[in-house]
Amino acid sequence: MKKMKAYALLFFLPVFFASCEPETKDLFFVDNRSDYEIVVRYVSFYNTPDAQVKIIPPQMNGLFFDSHNVGEAFDRGNEFLFWFETLTMEINDTLIISKDYMNRSNWTFDILGGDGGRRDGGFAVYTFTVEPEDIVPAGT
Repeated sequence: MKKMKAYALLFFLPVFFASCEPETKDLFFVDNRSDYEIVVRYVSFYNTPDAQVKIIPPQMNGLFFDSHNVGEAFDRGNEFLFWFETLTMEINDTLIISKDYMNRSNWTFDILGGDGGRRDGGFAVYTFTVEPEDIVPAGT
């Protein structure tokens, strides 16, 4: 009987691992092309505490959040910020970012990697670019 269980385990174990979905990530970046430090604050639905990330200029593609998923990387469209309960991007008390970071059309999207092989579903990369002209006085 033990021998039968060992053979069954040897058969089903490779089948189990071969059928696993590939891992993918949603990555969120801020490409800060301004002269100002950007503070990104968020509360996530995804097992992370409240966070604050400083994107110091000039910093190309400062990563502020990554998530783990199963399946293949894809563009989530207007639901791309579903990971966040709250999300803010701030400069200071006198300056704000005029570009709407909650609007999907203000983000670029790309898929990196993802050969479809086991454990490689690729990365869904969202980037919000802040240009110098996007920084305006608060209250305007």
